[in-house]
Amino acid sequence: MGQTGDDMAHATDITYVDALRQLGQELTRLRSERGAPSFDRIRVRGLKVLQEAADSACSKGTMSKVFAGEQFISLDKLIWLVRAVMSWDEYGDECVPPERRSALLTPWRSRWQTLNALRATRARRGPATAVQPRAPRPIPPVTAETASPPLSVPVPRTTTTPAPADAHFTSAGHSLVGHTGPVMSVAFSPDGSLLATASDDGTVRLWDPFTRTTIGEPLTGHDGPVTLVVFSPDGRYLATGTHGIVRLWDPATGAPVGDRLTGHAGSVYSVAFSPDGRLLATAGRDGTVRFWNPATSTPVGRSLTGHAGSVYSVAFSPDGRLLATGGEDTTMRLWSVSSRMPLDRPVRGHTAPVTSVAFSSDGCLLATASNDETVRLWDPPTCTPVGEPLTGHVGSVYSVAFSPDGRLLATSGKDGSVRLWDVASRTPLRKSPPGHSGRVWSVAFSPDGQLLAAAGEDRTARLWGRREDASPPKRPAPLPLAARAVLYGMHRGRPLQLGRLQLVGSVHSVVFSPDGRLLATSGRDGTVRLWNPITRSSTGDPLTVRSGAVAQVVFSRDGRLLAIGVDEAVQLWDVASRAPVGDPFTGHVGPVTSLAFSPDGHTLATAGADSTVRRWDMLFRAPVGDPLTGHLGAVTSLAFSPDGSTLTTAGDDMTVRQWDLGRSNPVSEVLHGRLPGPVDSVAYSPDGCLVAAGGGDGTVRLWNSATRTSIRASSIGHAKSVHSVAFSPDGRLLATAGKDRTVRLWNPATFSRIGDPLAGYKAPVLSVAFAPDSSVLALATADRVELFA
Repeated sequence: MGQTGDDMAHATDITYVDALRQLGQELTRLRSERGAPSFDRIRVRGLKVLQEAADSACSKGTMSKVFAGEQFISLDKLIWLVRAVMSWDEYGDECVPPERRSALLTPWRSRWQTLNALRATRARRGPATAVQPRAPRPIPPVTAETASPPLSVPVPRTTTTPAPADAHFTSAGHSLVGHTGPVMSVAFSPDGSLLATASDDGTVRLWDPFTRTTIGEPLTGHDGPVTLVVFSPDGRYLATGTHGIVRLWDPATGAPVGDRLTGHAGSVYSVAFSPDGRLLATAGRDGTVRFWNPATSTPVGRSLTGHAGSVYSVAFSPDGRLLATGGEDTTMRLWSVSSRMPLDRPVRGHTAPVTSVAFSSDGCLLATASNDETVRLWDPPTCTPVGEPLTGHVGSVYSVAFSPDGRLLATSGKDGSVRLWDVASRTPLRKSPPGHSGRVWSVAFSPDGQLLAAAGEDRTARLWGRREDASPPKRPAPLPLAARAVLYGMHRGRPLQLGRLQLVGSVHSVVFSPDGRLLATSGRDGTVRLWNPITRSSTGDPLTVRSGAVAQVVFSRDGRLLAIGVDEAVQLWDVASRAPVGDPFTGHVGPVTSLAFSPDGHTLATAGADSTVRRWDMLFRAPVGDPLTGHLGAVTSLAFSPDGSTLTTAGDDMTVRQWDLGRSNPVSEVLHGRLPGPVDSVAYSPDGCLVAAGGGDGTVRLWNSATRTSIRASSIGHAKSVHSVAFSPDGRLLATAGKDRTVRLWNPATFSRIGDPLAGYKAPVLSVAFAPDSSVLALATADRVELFA
């Protein structure tokens, strides 16, 4: 007699979570055997040697989660990752990676097939599986000898598990009153400290979900009812939608950010940010889905078309590779974000328009709501239904949302009810929160899953706590009042002066250590001094380099080393011992003008007055490749992109160039739009989307780093040369310093000035730098260093 599904479940004793974790362990072992390259090096190396598979390249964030056994990736991505790691040999030297069809990759394909099958089973069961497995049997290491066909996957048991006992929400919710029209949408900020509500009255309000009070004035300026609201994953933006228009706001200041996003012919029904925050998808009555760069307020790529009628809802998968859409034509569709192509035929099952779509946090389930009074669960890889439809609403279902842990599903609808469902058993909870006195248009869980919010036709939003017998959710500890007041002033161009350093001699540049505990200044007297930025006192003796001015100084990524440029050489110093490390890096035939460490700390880039850029391997203290040439004059500044794949340089030849470091012999591309004078400084925004440069004629310019096109016309920010530009690490400010003896603060999203300039100095401002937490700005002139907060 053959085995039943239950017998096989006990025979394999392997769960999806176990297999995912063990895949991460095998990848970690492989990486260790190949010299333990960093994620930055793996990505750069993979882009270089696997150019035919560039579409499958993994980001650093994805690699981190996959190696930790926390994220599932496609087979193409796994094979790309394994081949990239195998492009080093057992001695850590670069070698030719295996071909895509190599037998060396067979074990990895088998492992992925097993994992994918277990994933499909888990999706059918739900996150909390009905079958409770015994202690998992270890999966043997993947080797060519032990490679085997995928394990057969058991059919899940049909018995159900009871709803989690701690899943019930308070029976009496708290009403948020203030709107004068129906509340159409609710959204929590990523840290849970804010709740945004959008209303038919044309306003958006921000609330403190713990005190249930409004914060600031309503956001106004829309041309009609506001139908939707959503925060970006980093909390920097709040997106709102109305008739044909989407607007972005800074939730901290309540000010609009960038231009209005226009293009839809008719109402916008849904917006969603990609998980990395770099894309915004919008859907509307015109039957299209459009993509935008929120940092520049510009469209990205072509629109998605295919639905026969309005598109009511969009949602990105947790890995950002898929986009789900639901439409008036009763179908749900899955699209590839990179190719903008549908993955398969439209998914049918509902008998009326699909009003809402949502992925579970692990991406294993997709939920859809419909005017046919049902909610359905789907397996995204196969687009097949998981179980029977969820029924119970009397009338259209308007909104669906998974709890952060994936155990609960919240739905709301025309019948005025908010319902909670246990995802594992696909059954309604015994106690669902009472609804509004009218339609409930939207539901949302707080990031910690302890609060549930709903938007109602009755002009209120309502909040429920997780358990009746539990104490109210604890609000994240706020910053002290003084700190909040100081940050408020900084973000509005009114920083508070903290004081100045007691200098000995003149100063050329200033830089913070990665942990913010030290501030380094370089002097024209051949010294580098270290300071405590809190006490503004020097720490230890100065580093006496040699006779001559110290042009540049920069901390290594771990803060243990200082790279100091003097004349034609660069010397490394140990911060703790104040002693030089090794011999100087030499090779430039003119003064060294700029220094930068790569994000992974493995490479030091140096720019010189000899028109070249050189790269140095920090492990072997040796040059990396040939000098980079292309500038027709001194290279004045350089900066690595945050992912380490690109190096951007500026020069006296009035150009800004980008170098693709994924190539063995990097070739530069000039960013479009020459500045009308020498370029003295260049910097990347923290997300890598923007490049800022300061010109010798006082102009400041921003480019889209991906397209190399100017996104704003040059702005005359200073009366004379701009010596230094720096983004705050949180991306909210751009500081520029000039020969006109001023420092200006800008909003990078709108490229508008913030507040009045910092002025009154007796000498040009040569350098500006933000502390790692963005709370302090340091500026250096020839005779002083001042700190602002």
